Amino acid sequence: MDICAVHGLGGNAIDTWTASDKGIMWLRDYLPSSEGFSNSRIMTFGYDSDPTNKGTVARLENWAESLLHCLNEVRASEEEKTRPLLFVCHSLGGLVARKAMSQLSTSNIKNITLSQCGLVFLATPHTGTTKADWGNFILAAAEAVAGVRPEVVSLLQSFNPASVWDKKAFLKLTPRPPFRCFAEERKKLIKHTYQHVVTQDSASLDPENPAIMIPQDHSGICKFSSKLGGGYFSIISALSDLFSEVTGRLESEQGQEHRVRTGDTPRFWWEGNEMNETQYRLALETPLVGRNEEMSKLETTVTQPPAQPRLTVVKGIAGIGKTELLMRFAAKHRYKRNIFFLRAQNSKKLEDALATVCNSIGFDMIETPNLNWERWRRTETPERIRIFVEWLGKDFNKDSLLILDDAEIFGAASIQVALKYPAWHIVMSTRDSNLKGPGRESLDLRLPPLTADETVSLLQNSLDKFPKEDSELFDDHDFERLARAIQGHPLAAQNVIPFLLDYLGTFDNPTDEFIRILNNGTGEERKVFFKFAGRDRSLWDAFDSSLELLRQKEGSENAVKLLQLLPYLRTDDDCIDSFLKTSKKGLLPQADASAHATILRSEYLVVSKWLEKLREMFSRNILTAVLYAASALAIPHQRGSDNPTAVIDTGDVIGTTTSIPDSKVTVNKFLGIPFAEAPIRFAPPIPAKSWSKPYDATKHKPGCIPKFNYPEDRRNESIKIWYTPPPPAGESEDCLNINVFTPAGSKPGSKAVAFWIYGGSFHHGSGSLPLYDGSKMTGYEDIVVVTFNYRTNIFGFPETSDLPKGELNPGFLDQRLALDWVRRNIKAFGGDPEKVTIFGESAGAASVDALLTAPPDPLPFRGAILQSGTAKTAVTPSGSWVNATEKAGCKKDSFDETLKCMRELPAEKLRDVVERAALTFMPLADGGVTQANYPRGQRLRSEEDPESMARVPILIGTTAEEGRLPDLKKVTLEEALAFFAPGITPVQIRLLRSLYPIGSPGINNEFDQIATIVTEVGAQCPTKFTADEFSLVGIKTWRFIYNASFENTEIFKGSGAYHAAELSTLFGSFPEKGATEYQEKLSRVMQKAWADFVKDPEEGPGWDEVPKVGVLGDGVRPEGDTKGGDGLEVIKPTFLDLRCHLYKNMWEESNPEE
Repeated sequence: MDICAVHGLGGNAIDTWTASDKGIMWLRDYLPSSEGFSNSRIMTFGYDSDPTNKGTVARLENWAESLLHCLNEVRASEEEKTRPLLFVCHSLGGLVARKAMSQLSTSNIKNITLSQCGLVFLATPHTGTTKADWGNFILAAAEAVAGVRPEVVSLLQSFNPASVWDKKAFLKLTPRPPFRCFAEERKKLIKHTYQHVVTQDSASLDPENPAIMIPQDHSGICKFSSKLGGGYFSIISALSDLFSEVTGRLESEQGQEHRVRTGDTPRFWWEGNEMNETQYRLALETPLVGRNEEMSKLETTVTQPPAQPRLTVVKGIAGIGKTELLMRFAAKHRYKRNIFFLRAQNSKKLEDALATVCNSIGFDMIETPNLNWERWRRTETPERIRIFVEWLGKDFNKDSLLILDDAEIFGAASIQVALKYPAWHIVMSTRDSNLKGPGRESLDLRLPPLTADETVSLLQNSLDKFPKEDSELFDDHDFERLARAIQGHPLAAQNVIPFLLDYLGTFDNPTDEFIRILNNGTGEERKVFFKFAGRDRSLWDAFDSSLELLRQKEGSENAVKLLQLLPYLRTDDDCIDSFLKTSKKGLLPQADASAHATILRSEYLVVSKWLEKLREMFSRNILTAVLYAASALAIPHQRGSDNPTAVIDTGDVIGTTTSIPDSKVTVNKFLGIPFAEAPIRFAPPIPAKSWSKPYDATKHKPGCIPKFNYPEDRRNESIKIWYTPPPPAGESEDCLNINVFTPAGSKPGSKAVAFWIYGGSFHHGSGSLPLYDGSKMTGYEDIVVVTFNYRTNIFGFPETSDLPKGELNPGFLDQRLALDWVRRNIKAFGGDPEKVTIFGESAGAASVDALLTAPPDPLPFRGAILQSGTAKTAVTPSGSWVNATEKAGCKKDSFDETLKCMRELPAEKLRDVVERAALTFMPLADGGVTQANYPRGQRLRSEEDPESMARVPILIGTTAEEGRLPDLKKVTLEEALAFFAPGITPVQIRLLRSLYPIGSPGINNEFDQIATIVTEVGAQCPTKFTADEFSLVGIKTWRFIYNASFENTEIFKGSGAYHAAELSTLFGSFPEKGATEYQEKLSRVMQKAWADFVKDPEEGPGWDEVPKVGVLGDGVRPEGDTKGGDGLEVIKPTFLDLRCHLYKNMWEESNPEE
């Protein structure tokens, strides 16, 4: 055979494969003398993969083409042309070879065919890497010292589109070369910390067969200084296996029988989705700890051919070692009998697993395969399975084994079907202790916990895979204590050492801290260990999957309850559960523990895990998630009447009417009027052109395209809460339209105007959401209400500074054009263009503040209302634009080319790219064109420089419980604070716990604690500071707090006065079903206050200016007082803002004046 080694990033044809400590190049010094490789020609391919060499323009496809041409030249003779060709590829070299395979069929290469090829991938990033700083990562991986070419960065970036398509192209090749994938088990020292360069997921080309872990780091996985250990045996075994597969395929293509022999030994089948060659070798390389008795019993079952069908069942709880036992048993019988090893994976169907086996062993099961090949090729899968099952029942297959691992995952029905197969010997593993095999000779093997000595041995073996300095943290006494603590559970033993090194490594004695956690720690602390997944999976997942399988069984309710109750029935010691170590003492109130002692107690483990988890969950600080959202609920009843009309500067419009309960005023509605042309993507809006026929404004027009990021469950939840019901007319890029609600019969220019800007994180929202129907506010308060659409997410805020400076924020430009439309046309609907008040919530309130601190000229409004939001110090580009262009396949040499590509993409595809990558897009500083660089500075300078901002009266406020949102129910306090206040220390966290102790008024649990802190630190106190600053520079300012909750508008039970809770009350759009008398009353109170402000901002909403606060809602809750009072109480904020002074410096630092 020919073997060609292709090096990785920054490597070369020699050093990549050479162990520096001994100078051994295994391809030269070891491989030729290994069994089966003495007649091999071994080559190395070199190419310029220096990631810092900007003098080269070579790309992946160029390297792949060069590889093919070089090999084509050396395979010149007729004998050479027939040789199998195997590739050994490290890192980037795997992408080069994979690309070469895809190019082969369309090239002019004559001396290589796909059927001759096989590949071994060593730490190849098939789906990219997962490092955030690509330049630094690539330098570290390649051990280079200078800047990195951007095309190399793009090539290796996680899930880049080119890599995804290359991967798909390879997997669809016909014939597809066989391959084996290996991943680095050890982390590489990068910038003083150990990190994975290529994860197991990324190194796996086929998700059905994950990459095998090799006990080396990224650089060492291709260097071997010894034939023993380190993975060398696994690699040559993979090469041997590939050689067998390739030669078998070549013989099949030549019409010969597909049976490969090794010497004089017949080839036995070794098939199944769990049984690849490398797993077999790994099973032989690592010692078996315990289970010798069970292995002996298994051996006994196969020493004599069965006289009747036999069933051997290995039983035990999750994680006890059933799969490992069966894998090792099967490996020992590799060359003794046919073995078919089936395990449910993604499909969880027995038929799928059998189909894979049938397709693999092919037509060898049928008679005279040379003659019947065509018949087999045309045979449907069910018929192939039937042939295979019958074949298993032949007498010559009495020694064959059909193994079903974790059989219950296939389902009870499939198990019963399998037991009826004529197979002579079926071996199953299961968690179901009642599994039986009627009509079969049966043997049950129940796996107990390991002994203490066996557990110690397993712990010591797991430590061998870590650097020497790590092993110095543990002695024999530690191992004995850990063995007792984990109760002889193999999966726990496998996970505990990596867990201690990852999360408790900074403690003087990690074992002491771990024992403390199991015996006396909080439930959250213990959960971190139970949810820790080492090489395999977590204890939590293992037992949770058992419970899920139990739930699927008929009549399982009582069994599940009993399973959950059993730990609480222990009475022989002070623990209610000997494994999870839930202390009975922990269930008792700790009256003698002072608050300070509790605060200062070390919970380093939980903090470290919380920090890591939230970094993965969110790409921005939690304020973005909390303070920029919207909600959608219901609309008022409509009735038809004579259609109203209006004449505006672009033509006539025809509207519709609606009536409002208890109002004598009929409301005219003009819906979906275009204020701009269909926009050019990422460009400023263009004012609408005139139309010749009357425009039908009786129905809403499309909203703009929203964005809700994956993962799917979180995306669906967000849509349900914030976007249901959706815009009535759907979504489109052609969405720049406006809605006007006006009292019927209004004289031109006679009414004050409220101009609404919706929220939604700058990611979603629409002026046509039923939540924002302005009919009731108009009908009850005799004002004109305007809602409209503006572009959001990447369509409205693309976050690239390469656009012209005045065009960085198209969404803000949409808002300004809509305001200009109001100035030009609102008089035709009865509104006074000189009496416009802008109001908005969340991202809408931030938009209002942007209009205040970077005002249009001439100023199109005279008052402003900010609900739960202010403008932030403008962010610099986050990289989302660059990520989006790369993932969309639009990364070009120039920005103009990139922009052209991004504009040509279908909108749905672009949205899908952004959502799946979980990218965020926010407004950028543009020097005051649409957003001030430093909004707070604009406010503070405005008294001396009145032109710096719009000095108009302000109404500003929040809800009482901004932080009671679903996302915050799923995190801990430490997780929330890690993102809300990056850099916060454990000491500061403990101090916050002491300031907001559980058990104090309104704080009954950790979620209450989180919600209160986020409300005050993230919303209420910043609003107070902003209101004080407005007032300080002489701007009339009023402040409010909304404090009410109703059952028919809760987003979850007990959601309280959450962020955006006031919107359905303000617009009166809450559902009629379940509405209370007080809800209607409060809605009217709130509408009147807002309308009073709109009608005369100088006089305000009906209460005193700051520092006084108008509290709306009387604290009404579904589970408490539902009757309320007057709906409005004016208070001094002494108690309300009691803790705000503690956060003043932090707020000022995050919102600098310049």
